[in-house]
Amino acid sequence: MANFKKRISYTPFIFIIGLINVFDVYLSIIYADFIFFNEQNALSRFLIRECGIYYFVALKSFTTIIVMLVCWSLTKTKYRIAILWVFFFQAMLFLYLNFYAEEVNDDLDLTPLDHIIQGVEIDSGHEFF
Repeated sequence: MANFKKRISYTPFIFIIGLINVFDVYLSIIYADFIFFNEQNALSRFLIRECGIYYFVALKSFTTIIVMLVCWSLTKTKYRIAILWVFFFQAMLFLYLNFYAEEVNDDLDLTPLDHIIQGVEIDSGHEFF
């Protein structure tokens, strides 16, 4: 029973990690037209350039699922503390993604999170599907 309580105590962290990854994918779709120019990760830039935004988003989605499964499997081990490190990294990523977007696009009067909360539709002008 004690082990089950430890596993459940990590569930909110894993859930938030997943939400931040979904937010990241959402921003990739919304800013698809100029993500290549603003992407900081060299591997991501390569994938976008060589495969396109569609496959980039598909790969990000797939890796999100993998990360979630790995985190859940870590709850059964003594290495479950790694989940907190992933959570911390994802929280920093969230802050970076949410507040860096304002600096990238001067036309934004709201952060991407504000747009979601207020239900403001962002039109990237990119035909994704």
